[in-house]
Amino acid sequence: MHKTTLRYGIVFSVLLALIVITAACKTTPPPVSGLLGDYSEFKADPKDESMLWWEKSGVDWDTYTKLMIDPVKIYLHEGSEADEIEDKKLQELAGLFRTTVIEVVQDVFPIVNEPGEDVLTIRAAITDVKTASAGANIVTSAVIGVPFDMGGAAMEAEFLDALSGDRLAAVVDKKKGSPVALNLEAYSKYGHTEAAFAEWAEGLKKALVEE
Repeated sequence: MHKTTLRYGIVFSVLLALIVITAACKTTPPPVSGLLGDYSEFKADPKDESMLWWEKSGVDWDTYTKLMIDPVKIYLHEGSEADEIEDKKLQELAGLFRTTVIEVVQDVFPIVNEPGEDVLTIRAAITDVKTASAGANIVTSAVIGVPFDMGGAAMEAEFLDALSGDRLAAVVDKKKGSPVALNLEAYSKYGHTEAAFAEWAEGLKKALVEE
């Protein structure tokens, strides 16, 4: 009797873990905040359905060799879970996002404070922050082998010619933690949020180098 119960318990735990992993891996288009105006021409990235992207045709990206990164704003979309987070913490996260981007890209694109002919301006805003419950994830990791409560963040950004102010590209994206990632992000309230900042920074660097 005890062995049968134990066997069913193990099977149930494995199935539940698979359901959690499958749900976490699904991607959906991110909600928009209105910050970027008209989103009708934004398209889903074929490599990442959670990202919406727009780019002006005919842009010579090789023209830009420096970056001017404006302070990151907090501009929450409707229904954002970040409404419950204190403004002071949100501002702290906004500063961390900007600092993370600068640290990652500055070795290939110098950061400047004044516009110029070869300067690309980046304006970004955090539109959502989802915290993770470290306590709950410790429990579920012990029971089913994976953390259950995934945090993350959403953002919108535009890329402008620093002199003319013309918008050259814009992006809307969200990132969510993964229960199968072998790291400690799930056991920190803002671990997945900070990981999203790092992933966006690395993605920006890669895009700038490839362009």
